[in-house]
Amino acid sequence: ENIDGTANFDLTSAQSQFSSDTSITYNYATSLSDLQNGILISNTTNYTNTSNPQVIFVEGSNSFGCSNIVELTLNIQPVTRYTISDFNKCDDNFDGFVLFDLTEKEAEMNTILPSDTYTYTYYLSEIDALNDTNAISSSFTNTLVPEQTIFVRAQGIGCPHIISFKLIVLIKPYLVM
Repeated sequence: ENIDGTANFDLTSAQSQFSSDTSITYNYATSLSDLQNGILISNTTNYTNTSNPQVIFVEGSNSFGCSNIVELTLNIQPVTRYTISDFNKCDDNFDGFVLFDLTEKEAEMNTILPSDTYTYTYYLSEIDALNDTNAISSSFTNTLVPEQTIFVRAQGIGCPHIISFKLIVLIKPYLVM
């Protein structure tokens, strides 16, 4: 998600794919020779890949001292980015700021995304959307005038999608009698 081809993996989350036996203990290494020589990955719940794809060697051992080795391939898929139409609203009090209900754009977002059920979270920067930090409320008053870009993290199954659109504050005509 940081756009550099790396990601953090919880290698232990794949254990249920190897065996339903929860008594098996696992060791992880970046090469077969490292595994055989006891040079193991120390942080298996927050491992950052070093290439894409990357093969991790996993040894599962049971209580009898028997073991087997499998290969776990880590693949980084790029985050898909979309841009949708601007969200225009009139400024009723001539101050340049308007309260936007960002959820009004979700119907449009649903039309461009692959079929899935999504949770939408809103951000002021793409980096925050990628990192899922500093979310803003879906009821949002613009902080920049006359336009501001909003980034949306659409999370379904798998990798998130990042969607952007602009909030545009339209100035209504000032009429004098």
